[in-house]
Amino acid sequence: MSELRIFVLMLVALAWLPPPLGAAGVPAPEGFTKPFPNSRHVAVQGVELHVREWRPRGEAPAADRARCPVLLVHALAGSTYSFRHVAPALANAGHRVLAVDLPGYGYSARRPFEGSAAAALWSFLEAEAPAHAWCLVGHSMGARVVGQMVADAPSRVAAVAYLSGSPMRERRRNPAMFRAQPLRGIVLALAERRYLHAQGLSKALEDGLGRPPDAAELAAYLAPLQVPGTLPAILDGYASDMGPDRTDPSRLSGVPSLVLWGSHDRWLKPDVGERLASSLPAATWVQVDGAAHSPMETHPREVVTPMLDLFAKSNEGGAFAGSINPAAAEPSMP
Repeated sequence: MSELRIFVLMLVALAWLPPPLGAAGVPAPEGFTKPFPNSRHVAVQGVELHVREWRPRGEAPAADRARCPVLLVHALAGSTYSFRHVAPALANAGHRVLAVDLPGYGYSARRPFEGSAAAALWSFLEAEAPAHAWCLVGHSMGARVVGQMVADAPSRVAAVAYLSGSPMRERRRNPAMFRAQPLRGIVLALAERRYLHAQGLSKALEDGLGRPPDAAELAAYLAPLQVPGTLPAILDGYASDMGPDRTDPSRLSGVPSLVLWGSHDRWLKPDVGERLASSLPAATWVQVDGAAHSPMETHPREVVTPMLDLFAKSNEGGAFAGSINPAAAEPSMP
């Protein structure tokens, strides 16, 4: 099932969900000045972007430079919370790690970038670490964003990991369908009156995780999605330039790549990942047994290990064989 079909089905389903059961209102993202201990907000192309950062423990910031800094980009309905396990593990292995909430998601502003997400994120990264080559990680929808970043500036990418998502679309997307009235107005009016509630979101998360979410996971995903204006912003994000309609594999083929999929992914079947890996000469294919669409949340060790192998091979002057501390694969914060 394509990401576009997932989105349309989710939006239509939201329109018929019952009203939230006792759900309290959630302030606008701008009201959350620091939703997590490592949060900050950065203005990128006039959009307030929520960013979380993890640095190697016990090292001065200058020590980060020996290993590529890492950018993590989430999926549809995701946020920086989606990387709560892998981000501290990567930092523990010596990498500086940044995770962003794309516009309309998590605790970022509810409006899209004026241009492409790829261009906006490159301007953000250049301000964070000028002249550095980055290791990029994209999950599902985020794979399209980082894929466009690779295509736009391959020389600035040390390595890229595509998790349960492809940078190439098999069908052309028509942005006009996301702006068309009266369908847009009808669906959004119905959806906004009902929002998401715990029961409906729990089922969606269970499909993505391959298991029922626990209470903390459900709360962490539900709160940002209930922020007023979220559904229109998500729709606007799809209507804007979030990535190419079709990316030529030759523009991605020279960058060391990891294509990682869950064997039980019901949303994007593993054969999508296999086709992607076969089209990229520099790609390594990894299938995580028993994982569904979000392997980094349910099988962090199996995701971090090949990711660190990829990043190590991309380092200039030799590899860094960092071992995975079991405690590093556990969330250090909500």
